[in-house]
Amino acid sequence: MASSKKHHWWPVGLQSYWADHKGVVKSIDPDGIVGCKKFHNRQIAKKRHGHTMRLKQGVWEMNFEPEFEIDGKVHSIVKKAFDLPAPGNHISDWPRTIRSVFNGEMMSEAACNYYTLDETSHRDLLLLMISLLTRSPACRWRLENIPKSYGLPANEDIGKLNMYHRFLQAKALCNNGLLSLQYFVALHAKTKNFIFGDGFLDSVIPGLLSGSITGRAYVPLTPNLCIYFSTANRGRPQPNFASLSAPNWVIDRINQTTQAYSRDTLFFKGRKPKLSETFTRREYLQLKFHSDSLTSRLDALAGNPSGGGNQA
Repeated sequence: MASSKKHHWWPVGLQSYWADHKGVVKSIDPDGIVGCKKFHNRQIAKKRHGHTMRLKQGVWEMNFEPEFEIDGKVHSIVKKAFDLPAPGNHISDWPRTIRSVFNGEMMSEAACNYYTLDETSHRDLLLLMISLLTRSPACRWRLENIPKSYGLPANEDIGKLNMYHRFLQAKALCNNGLLSLQYFVALHAKTKNFIFGDGFLDSVIPGLLSGSITGRAYVPLTPNLCIYFSTANRGRPQPNFASLSAPNWVIDRINQTTQAYSRDTLFFKGRKPKLSETFTRREYLQLKFHSDSLTSRLDALAGNPSGGGNQA
């Protein structure tokens, strides 16, 4: 019988990027109550027996926490993303960036740097994102409520079993599946911060039922870096990674989406976010088709680059 454990749905390694100089990570609930905890105490974003399945009444038989070993690569994955900068990080980029601002092209190809991720970096980033999507409380809640479709009550153990099987399926596809139709957009926040919640815009995990990795998702990795993942409907040439400095309206839109997809907790660094009506409703909401005008622009931006990009 496995011992009782508290499992993290948000890796402690990622939490460290959201901490202030004292190591404190701040959270806020739908009532506007702010919480403060030090990430190194490992008391943030955890759930008792979160990744342990009870196969017999009263006996904990199976712990699938070790399946999330990608957590050990968090820092190298984040570093890799920051090592593929958006235009404007170097003096030589400034004329191009200034032209983009004055021409209203901050969400155009002219505002992006394009790269081709090496296979290992691609698979690692994808697996980290899917592990976060799968473990999120929003995903867990939806999987636990699947029995309701058959007139049965929600069931925590069925939710964990679904989580386990979907992650194993996704992990196998991440490690060995085709990568040709997948791309990422790294959105760098310069003047505002992203927020992190207990839910994400995510059509990837539901799409796993098709036996492939399809769909789209936003995953804020740090207050200054959000990764958008999507899949193309047809094959296209490399590059597969676009990097841009996100305008403030884009950061605001993504944060609003995070609030809508979250129910209980938002994490933030710096200024406290203004709570939206969608978050204060205390419901896990979704966009229709998990899509809006911003996801459409990001799809077009990453899916139709005119240049060949850089090898990363």
